[in-house]
Amino acid sequence: FRRLCASGDENFCKKFTTEIIITGYVIFVAFMSVGISSALRHKIKYRVFYVLHHIVFAAYLLTILHTIDNVERQKGGRSQAFKWFSASLLLYISDRASMYLSHRYHTHVVTAYTIDSEVEDHRLIILKAKKPDLLHFCPGQYAYLKVP
Repeated sequence: FRRLCASGDENFCKKFTTEIIITGYVIFVAFMSVGISSALRHKIKYRVFYVLHHIVFAAYLLTILHTIDNVERQKGGRSQAFKWFSASLLLYISDRASMYLSHRYHTHVVTAYTIDSEVEDHRLIILKAKKPDLLHFCPGQYAYLKVP
């Protein structure tokens, strides 16, 4: 690219500084960081993995802004990203709200102990808790543990 710009092809060089190209680069970097952190999920801390995956929300916003460039503002009819992403975002928000507002049960740990592993700094934690009376287990259910 440098040779083309140095030889005087200014139109070619200007294309790489337009807002649609710049937002495209940022979106690419955002999704690549999520992809790389997914590949390294066993080597990085979970909190880093979790926070990096929230970059997707910024990428959604950038994708909507990506299609609302000069062409869209002047002529219109090009940006459909908002329609597609708002539907998936609505599903995600509904799922999170349902999970947050659904039944929450509190219980007490009856016993807790660890088993050392052959691998350094790895231990298995075994918790035995009293099952709440109103909680009925079904296949596919999971529980979130809040550890103080």
